[in-house]
Amino acid sequence: MTAQARIDSCWQSHVMYLETERYCLERGGTHVMPKHLALLANCAEMCQKTANSLLRRSSHMPLSVLHAPNFVMRAQKNVRQ
Repeated sequence: MTAQARIDSCWQSHVMYLETERYCLERGGTHVMPKHLALLANCAEMCQKTANSLLRRSSHMPLSVLHAPNFVMRAQKNVRQ
């Protein structure tokens, strides 16, 4: 996977999490539980930070990449519940 493909993937994930957060707000009910919305917001931010780090070719980029999958797995598990 090229660097640009990784950046694009992170950016697409960022947008997807923001859209999912908006969807949950529109649905209401259990979809707007604070822990659930916070997790989606954290995932969106982590994807954005990772894309930004990749764009800058940051030497600290590997740190954010290590944490991103943890947020994503938690969000996916939370959404399925």
